[in-house]
Amino acid sequence: AKRAEIEGRADDADPKVIQNRIDTYKNQSEPCLTYYRPKNVVRDIDGIGTIDQVFGRIEKIFM
Repeated sequence: AKRAEIEGRADDADPKVIQNRIDTYKNQSEPCLTYYRPKNVVRDIDGIGTIDQVFGRIEKIFM
C-alpha cells in the first residue's frame, strides 16, 4: 500500500491484486527457487534503491 502512494499505482493498494501477486510467487517462483537454489544457480539481490544501484549489484554478480 505504501508503494501505491509513492508510485501512484492504484493496483498496489488493492488487496486482491496484492494477494494474487503473493499467490503467483508461491505457485510459480518459489518452486523454481526450491529446485535451483541447491544447484547454486540462484543469486539473491537487494532490490531496494535506485535503478542504477540495483543494476550495479546485478552487474557485480556477473563480473
